[in-house]
Amino acid sequence: MSNVIQLNPDASNQSKNSAENSVSIQIQSKHEVEKIRRGDSGFPMIFIKGRGYLHRHANGFLLARYNYPTFINEELEQTTLATIQNYADHIRQWLNGCALTDTCYLHADYDYMIKILSILRENGVSEDSLSQYISTWRLFYQYLDKKEVPHNMVLPKKIKKTRMLEEAAQAGDFLNYTRKKNSQTVTQDPLIDAKRKKKRSSYISQVLTKEQMRELISELRQIDPVYGVMAKVQFDTCLRISELVKYFPHTSNELNPDFKSYGEMHIEGELQQKLKFKGKGQVDREIDLDIRTLQLIEDKYLNTKRENSDIPLYSERKHLFLTKYLSSKHGKKNVFSHDSDVLWLNKEGYPVSNGMYQDAFREAAKKLKKRGVIPQFVHVRPHAMRHTGATLRLVKYREETGVDIHIDNDGDIHAFLQDLLGHAKMETTHRYIRTVRDKTFGNLASKTIIRNEELWEDELSKNPVLKKGVEAIKAGNGKC
Repeated sequence: MSNVIQLNPDASNQSKNSAENSVSIQIQSKHEVEKIRRGDSGFPMIFIKGRGYLHRHANGFLLARYNYPTFINEELEQTTLATIQNYADHIRQWLNGCALTDTCYLHADYDYMIKILSILRENGVSEDSLSQYISTWRLFYQYLDKKEVPHNMVLPKKIKKTRMLEEAAQAGDFLNYTRKKNSQTVTQDPLIDAKRKKKRSSYISQVLTKEQMRELISELRQIDPVYGVMAKVQFDTCLRISELVKYFPHTSNELNPDFKSYGEMHIEGELQQKLKFKGKGQVDREIDLDIRTLQLIEDKYLNTKRENSDIPLYSERKHLFLTKYLSSKHGKKNVFSHDSDVLWLNKEGYPVSNGMYQDAFREAAKKLKKRGVIPQFVHVRPHAMRHTGATLRLVKYREETGVDIHIDNDGDIHAFLQDLLGHAKMETTHRYIRTVRDKTFGNLASKTIIRNEELWEDELSKNPVLKKGVEAIKAGNGKC
């Protein structure tokens, strides 16, 4: 299937394919679907489950959204492949919901969608998630309108409202003196229950203490050592989950042609190196990567060995990746090859995906909450590593610069956090400011400063030689 669809086929082609299209719609109307990525480009494709047919309307929508967004809606902008993957998941969920209720998606109407949304809300789906689903489903039916495909879905239009900017947002806007008015127009979707949307004022529910971090990483290691190491690396670097999974290199690559291993940095006496990657919205970003983070990867993942094995863990997994995964059904459909620079591999030799990493966090969090280590209200997910790491750095920023963590100083703080995290909105900076101010600085620092050896206390207690070495290092330079 081509990455480009023909949006305006001529009349002869329409006539020629009318019978075929009729059969295709009958096949796809009430059957479950599945999402598969193209092996060459990673572009998602929607197939009729168990039949091998491409879903004509779903795939047409995805390709149009990626290649010709203004065909669907003149206000739409070009998007990334990662976002298209999300669109594909949302469409898959809608089509499968219709199929499971024996409803053709072309016959589904507004009342039907309201019932589906009610069921999802009753099952605990957040309004933020529903907002994303609804946005995709709206565009899908707009696409069908553009293609003149008959359907029964008529949705109420979005409502535009004007609201005043908050005083803090105005104060933090460096260009506010250029504004003619201190208000902005916002669009509200009547399908969204605004009362259910959580207004997050801080990230306090996603910042973990030192003890919670240690227990979390220990649980992740029980699931698979790679997840424990990934969590600590994410804490160290404040990378988003997709940035960690997709762009953290094992060796030099196209984005990082001069990337050095821990050994190379140690020999050359370098303490940091630049790590380049694609951030949110495919923006080019780079951060400073500390040698201690690479040492952690080396010691706890690349060169560590399973009990009764002389082969380094990563070597075992890379062998499985080359001999088993690439020739498997999943491997053939994916974008990896023998030359791929893949660092994170699970015990079967499969490249760690966002979903695998998130599933490991869910499993670990469930156990920790059951044992009472982490309160029920704390949201334990990979992104919590980013929030915890950023909050600690903000505390250190105050200690080193003397800048009070207060909204009055949000200009300097925003510049600091923007360089660290890559976010654009002042609102995000304000959340971090409130997170820090919700706790005393000293208390927060003591609870979040985490050295590598503290996360592996179980190993130190069982390995006297390792413990002696760590103590010697700490005695020599006061840190590990």
